[in-house]
Amino acid sequence: STGHFTFELDSPLAHSDVDETGNISLVLPFTVTDGDGDQAAANLTIQVNDDTPTLSLETTSSTIVIHDETPSVQSADGATDVLGTTSIPFDGGSTTVSALFSGVGHKGSDPDVSHDVGGAIGYAVGANGLANVSVSYGADGAATSGAEVFSLTLPADHTDSNLQTTDGHEIYLFNEGGIIVGRYDGNDSGTTVTNTGTDPAAFAITVDPTTGKVYVAQYVSLHHPDAATAGDGFDSYNEAISLGSGTISLSVTVTDGDGDSATQAADVSNEIRFLDDCPTVTVSEDRHFSVVLDETPGLQSFPFGDDNDNLFSGFFLFPALPSEVQSAFNSVVNQGNDPDVSSGDKDHGALGFAINWFTPALDVNAVFGADGPAAHNKEVFSLTLNGVSGQVDSGLQTTEGKEIYLTLEGGVIVGRVDGDGDGHVSTNDPAAFAISIDDDGHVATAEW
Repeated sequence: STGHFTFELDSPLAHSDVDETGNISLVLPFTVTDGDGDQAAANLTIQVNDDTPTLSLETTSSTIVIHDETPSVQSADGATDVLGTTSIPFDGGSTTVSALFSGVGHKGSDPDVSHDVGGAIGYAVGANGLANVSVSYGADGAATSGAEVFSLTLPADHTDSNLQTTDGHEIYLFNEGGIIVGRYDGNDSGTTVTNTGTDPAAFAITVDPTTGKVYVAQYVSLHHPDAATAGDGFDSYNEAISLGSGTISLSVTVTDGDGDSATQAADVSNEIRFLDDCPTVTVSEDRHFSVVLDETPGLQSFPFGDDNDNLFSGFFLFPALPSEVQSAFNSVVNQGNDPDVSSGDKDHGALGFAINWFTPALDVNAVFGADGPAAHNKEVFSLTLNGVSGQVDSGLQTTEGKEIYLTLEGGVIVGRVDGDGDGHVSTNDPAAFAISIDDDGHVATAEW
């Protein structure tokens, strides 16, 4: 009697294929009649607006995948390595990790490291995906199938990854059937990197479209720019590198019960990381090694002893001239002078020099790992002191009983005479002897 009405919706309505807004208009006809019977017809329109899903993506410290190029499965420093033979569910079926990448063509091969199945150095999995997904499906609820679909996307094929192979080849990204493949210039060096020729794959990345789990395969070692040095405490041997910002995105599409969908994407480039492989080395003193210097003037026990000076600089057994032995000690300042040996009997002011040309000091077993040996200075020998330079007691004395303490001077160990008996020496104190090591591990001595 008043014209007031109430509309109650007991359950969600199907809004699919209604109009581009997804809204439904319910038209209810009615008739009004006045006191003498006159009538007029009209329509009451009730609009039912659709409820659409909403979602958001968030990357966190747990949404990462890290592969360590060190051979075998690693877990140190956050590595999430997995064997290629591991059985996994994927996109509603079952397979193995290595099989995910069976379609990647022209996989690179690293000669410096052993390989897992499928030709890869190794594999990794990000069990938590690359982003946390928060979704609300609203009144319509989630679709019965395909409610969440994950994919990896690029700004474009041939996107620069900002990564390089160990030998300096730039790596570019391509989307190959949903797998992101990083490729570098191959045998056709100097040409544009493509995914239609034979340019090899350095790595590949894929995501399970139903769960969001991400998997990585790595085929060749990558360049990690931070070098492990004494200055950084040799603490960069396993540092992580990641893809350049903006290179890879994770796209998620959610669909509700009546077919409405929403899509969000997040930059996950920094969530995909690769750890370095470091060299390992074991050393032991060569059992044949010794250096013996006879302070008797002149060359003693030549050619089978250890003394060596310029008297026989042309002897064919020596791979370098004895003058090079003497020059190793040119940097030693304030060289001592023994008054009991005439200058004519001395060699360049020294009582003598000695070296073992034939046997290096150490037996070295070096394993360079996935990166292979450096092009230069792959093995560097040095002498160190166990203590503070100038305060390490050599345990030796001069003939007149003065204590000799050791200093480290530009890589040369110098024994200096403690003339004032204060328990330490400096370059102001005369050098009694010195010890050096060359690039091949041969140790030489000089005595003044």
